[in-house]
Amino acid sequence: MWLFKILAFCFLLSLYAYAQLEYELLEFIPVGGASNEENVYLTDNSPDVLIDATSRITRSVYFLGSSSLVTHVVRFSCEVSRRSSPLTEVKLCCSSPDQKFACHRLSGKPNTGKITCNKIYFNYTFDRYRGANFSLEFSPIREQSFPYNEHLYCEVQDSEATIQSNIIDLRDAIFYATQLGVTKSNTVEKVQIAEISPRDFPLKFSCGDYAGKIRHWPSWMAAVWQQYLSPFQWAYCKVGDFTTPVGCAKDHESLGLGDSVTTMDGTLFLLSDALLAKNPNIAFVCLKRGSASEPIRVFAADFLPQTTPRITKGFTLNPNAPPKHMGGFEAISPQEANYQFVEGTLLSDFKLLAFYRVPQSATSALRAEWFKDDVRLIDPEATATSFRLPNKVERSFAGIYELRVMEGGAQRLKFAFTVSVVGPPTFKDINCIDDLFYALEGTSKRFSCFLNAREGDAVEFRVGINGFEAVSAEQLRKVLSSSLQLQNQPIAQLDIDFRQFGVRSQSVMGVAVEVKGLTAGQNFRLSVKAINAYGQALVAGTLRVVPKPALDVAPSRMSCSSDCNEEPFDVYCIPAAAIVKQWANLNIVKHQGWVLARTFTMDMVMGDPDLAKYFVFDSANPSTLRVSPYRTISELSKTSDLPLTTLTTSLASSSSLSANLQLLSTSSPTETLQDVLSARLSRPLTDLQLECRFQLFVNNSRAKFVKYTEESSSGSTARKKRTVMDDQKKIYDSYNEEEGALKDTLTVSRTFSEVVRQSATNFAWIAAVVIAIVFILIVIIISVWLCTRNRGETYKLSKKEYKLGNDPLRELKEKETFQTYERPEEPPSLASGMEEPELEVGSDEDGELEAYNMDPARSRLIRSPRTFNEEASFIGQYSSPARNSGYPEHHTAV
Repeated sequence: MWLFKILAFCFLLSLYAYAQLEYELLEFIPVGGASNEENVYLTDNSPDVLIDATSRITRSVYFLGSSSLVTHVVRFSCEVSRRSSPLTEVKLCCSSPDQKFACHRLSGKPNTGKITCNKIYFNYTFDRYRGANFSLEFSPIREQSFPYNEHLYCEVQDSEATIQSNIIDLRDAIFYATQLGVTKSNTVEKVQIAEISPRDFPLKFSCGDYAGKIRHWPSWMAAVWQQYLSPFQWAYCKVGDFTTPVGCAKDHESLGLGDSVTTMDGTLFLLSDALLAKNPNIAFVCLKRGSASEPIRVFAADFLPQTTPRITKGFTLNPNAPPKHMGGFEAISPQEANYQFVEGTLLSDFKLLAFYRVPQSATSALRAEWFKDDVRLIDPEATATSFRLPNKVERSFAGIYELRVMEGGAQRLKFAFTVSVVGPPTFKDINCIDDLFYALEGTSKRFSCFLNAREGDAVEFRVGINGFEAVSAEQLRKVLSSSLQLQNQPIAQLDIDFRQFGVRSQSVMGVAVEVKGLTAGQNFRLSVKAINAYGQALVAGTLRVVPKPALDVAPSRMSCSSDCNEEPFDVYCIPAAAIVKQWANLNIVKHQGWVLARTFTMDMVMGDPDLAKYFVFDSANPSTLRVSPYRTISELSKTSDLPLTTLTTSLASSSSLSANLQLLSTSSPTETLQDVLSARLSRPLTDLQLECRFQLFVNNSRAKFVKYTEESSSGSTARKKRTVMDDQKKIYDSYNEEEGALKDTLTVSRTFSEVVRQSATNFAWIAAVVIAIVFILIVIIISVWLCTRNRGETYKLSKKEYKLGNDPLRELKEKETFQTYERPEEPPSLASGMEEPELEVGSDEDGELEAYNMDPARSRLIRSPRTFNEEASFIGQYSSPARNSGYPEHHTAV
């Protein structure tokens, strides 16, 4: 027995271990050292990055290196936890901005190699049990005609589900910087007179005509250009006798902070005269950043044109010089500008700039005010010429910004900046789909995912099941049912519906997904994508169906509605091995037991001495229950001459069972299970009802599920008191099963037989009949006795004769025939009563003839009941002659 238990325990342990390996959730695993940043910037100092596939949001990788000695490396890990069986597929999918996604399969390929995504080569290593790793390597300074702008994601598939990583957005900023074509030049330009009036500020200088190219850049370039890639650097130099452009670049000095602003296209705005006031006769030089000997353009008051131009005069501030610009309010920078930012981009001191000149005649009531969508901005970042945007771009930034230059109540100038924020849509809650959800068989589940405000424009929703995607529920159902890959699988018949809700022009928009009537085996990976022209957002999760109990041996087979005998019986409730395996795979803990009469659990039954004596139950083997509704188990043990443990294990197969039961039936029990149950329930009970109860508990801390609540079920108050497991982990209780067929299968119902009750009734009836017969006989005897006790009785005369000394036999022998009665010679004596005087024999007063002749003298004797009776009155007529001759004969009456 102990060996069997040890083997069973080892089998269960191995089953659970196998289940962990076989049915482990297919999901990407985090990799040590992987970056979790939403935006990754690869520079000369930080040229490589490792990214795993666990992120729930889109991540961007910027290529910002500027040295040919640096190699950028992007490693992308698409690993899952090690599987017990090989993965069915691993893919790397990529797309460029003007192309759709194309996926490259690794199955059937060598374990290491290269694949090409839109002319970009990726190295890979492939493990059929763990997934794949991809890497991209390139030098920042390269000759190419296309940028490394790619959207990447990986896809892993096993026999149960398909999972996708979120998108990685590669942004090749280096390409656009090199395509700008900024080169060294000895050009000197003369745009201002030598002596500058203070009223001519701010001054404007341009490095070149680069605005046309910058205008066609991706919107995300604005976030990194100024901080990382801008090749423009402005400085000044003092003009000497032999100053050349290269010499000015070598001897340059910084302009300082606060006195100047440089735009993306290399335009310098010198805001005040402070620099010229301190440094007369200077030239301004536009340098190539990081190089002291490579001027792009030099601005001076005068120069000698030659192969190598020589600067002869610089700029000097002259307060008495007439202003070059004599007009009124004059805008120097463009009065309309459009900016587009990608949501989530980190900005570095980005400002909306508005430069203008104010005439000397302007009054003191001059003011500059900033507005956003006609609402005035009260912000410390707002100045008379600029408005600084926050560091991280958000959707709320979008709008029309205006700088209004007012003089008194009149508007003199207006600068308008249209700021738009674009990017892939984002979900308000990235956990709107649970990472792992358990749904009970037969139930439905609904997921609702909302987009963030103002992200509903031109968004397309796609819902996917195990990698099969569609834009409508009808199309998705058709794809699932017609797929050869899913043929004959429960998932092919999945009843799924989804719809888009909200209005695009409003702030609330999303998609609702509902799966209905889930059946066992319909485990799937659900994904929801929101896609627009700038990318996509992805949320996904795994749903697994917890099957309800299915039985190999059902208790209902022991049900009986009539002619049910009262012999002890075993009832079995053995769950199907496949269902038990699925529960183990899902980390579902099964608690099995029995419920008696819909009220008493086996803990309650075995704790009640009056009920426990009719049952044999082993909590270690809850699938079997022995019931003896007629006799207690102890009585069965005594009758069978076996120990109780032997009886409970071999009673059903014992060859002497029939004889024992016949022996038991010869005497009636004093109390049965029916009596005890009726007393416990305070109502007569006609049926014995036993229900096999399954309680399922989720033993997975990650899994979300609809918790089983007693309050939502019938009989909640009574049942809640008997619950011993943790209800917070309970997902199912068959006690409240609403499906009729399953409920009937789990229940055995046996009508209490009348066999036992009938035998006891027959005995009582027979006893009553016997008693009635005896009583009737006694009544008859007494009645007869009462009726006959006062009647005369004939006695043998011989006895009387013998008492008188006569021998009637001898007399009869002497006489051959009877003679007529003759009166004896001696007068006979009369019988006397106790109260009369004794009469002598032969007295005349006592003669019979005289008495019968109605002698008046003897009439009193005739009236006396003790004198003669009717029989004795005529006996003398038949007396023998001998008695007449000499033997006196006496007649007595009683």
